Amino acid sequence: MRFLKSLSADQNIILMKVKIKGKHIILGSIYGPNEQKPEFYGDLRAKIEQWDLPLVLGGNFNTILDRSLGVDNLDKEVRGRIPNI
Repeated sequence: MRFLKSLSADQNIILMKVKIKGKHIILGSIYGPNEQKPEFYGDLRAKIEQWDLPLVLGGNFNTILDRSLGVDNLDKEVRGRIPNI
């Protein structure tokens, strides 16, 4: 297995291009920003697309997809501020 690491400037992204049984893939872990930073996800996409390989990505995205208000949205329940939408 061979590793080529890519770290973001804020060290919230680790991407590794690995070769397993002759096949290249990207393995990645991220910790998304706690505040609104759409450029973070643009940078992540750009890094991933430069390799154009299959991808396994995990981590804490600090992002919610549900835009419901109030008690209908469990992601926002008991939160002082809303994470990235």
